[in-house]
Amino acid sequence: MTNQPPPSFIKSKDAFDEFIQLHNDIDWIGFDTEFIGEHRLIPLLCLIQISSEHGIFLIDTITIEDISPLLDWMEDPNILKLTHAGNNDYALLYALYNTHPQNVFDVQIAAGFLGYPYPVGFQKMIKDELGQMIGKAAGVTDWSRRPLSQKQLVYAADDVRYLYELWTRFKQRLVESKMNTWAQEEFEIMLAAATASSDWQEEFVKFRKMSKLYAKEKKLVLRIIKWRAEEAARMNVSKDSVFPMKMLMEVVKSIKESENEIRKHRLLNRSKIRRNWTLFQDFYFDDNTTQEEAELLKKVNNIQKKTPTENLRYTFLKLMIKQRCYDFGVPEGLVVNGLGLSNPLLDNFPKTLTAGWRGEMLGPTLVDWLENKSPLIFDFEKEHCIVRRK
Repeated sequence: MTNQPPPSFIKSKDAFDEFIQLHNDIDWIGFDTEFIGEHRLIPLLCLIQISSEHGIFLIDTITIEDISPLLDWMEDPNILKLTHAGNNDYALLYALYNTHPQNVFDVQIAAGFLGYPYPVGFQKMIKDELGQMIGKAAGVTDWSRRPLSQKQLVYAADDVRYLYELWTRFKQRLVESKMNTWAQEEFEIMLAAATASSDWQEEFVKFRKMSKLYAKEKKLVLRIIKWRAEEAARMNVSKDSVFPMKMLMEVVKSIKESENEIRKHRLLNRSKIRRNWTLFQDFYFDDNTTQEEAELLKKVNNIQKKTPTENLRYTFLKLMIKQRCYDFGVPEGLVVNGLGLSNPLLDNFPKTLTAGWRGEMLGPTLVDWLENKSPLIFDFEKEHCIVRRK
């Protein structure tokens, strides 16, 4: 794979049709995308990179609108898709085309089961495994502009050039280390997360400052988050373009101030905040509560701040998780990836942590302790400490 000819840049329907015909009997592809997400609710897909036994191909999705044959490959369980950190790429295809990929192998996840830290960068992996150096100078670039530069084309091709070689190395080592079934399960978890719809209700429930708010302030936060999501969808822009989330607490603290006072506020004196200030105050002073709001507010009101005893239990069990990760040589970052353990408003240890390969790795005793919320008692002896449940 390392001595391939230059990549083929496909930018016409005829060339795309020839590309599809050339691959009518493939059983694997390397896959990556380039997109622009800034200021957009759904990113703009600019380029799809494909590697195969026939070479490397760069599909110009700015000029080629119908890529449905390629999307069929993504959903074909008989075609293996190779990626590095492919969650964002699969999420984009789901958002744009409602594509549900099947049969994937992600080399970043695989590397985590083989002794690498998680997440590990593509450059390091290529250097360590293959002794090759690849550049990343074109990473933050405008992929929508045409023509693409030679540097951009080389960068895009390198993102899929070595995926097959990594796969051939990693698949065997996963089997030898008896990690292959765990890795395959995690690939499926990645796909499920990438094709799951996240909504404003979830964003509200997970708002980290909730425990510091009074009832009216919680309702204000709920209404701003809902309005922000609806406006972003209506205009197809990013939610932060409608209203920056980092300013939410400043709005809450200053909501009773007049618009003239807001103009004097160093942080809030922004046009998108000033022009919506009356709306925000209407949100705050409107005492009516819809059924949807009542249910969400009840949900967050039931979330209690951890007591000192609960914090002690939480800290100790997190150390036990770290120890099990060390025992199995699996990075903690992979085990707790996306589980929200650092969010004080979420359940201490969600079911996803104690299920599947994670539960198998942690073992039945630790799983039982994670799921049982009994306080822990520490008996210190001269040579050791005995920990038991109350």
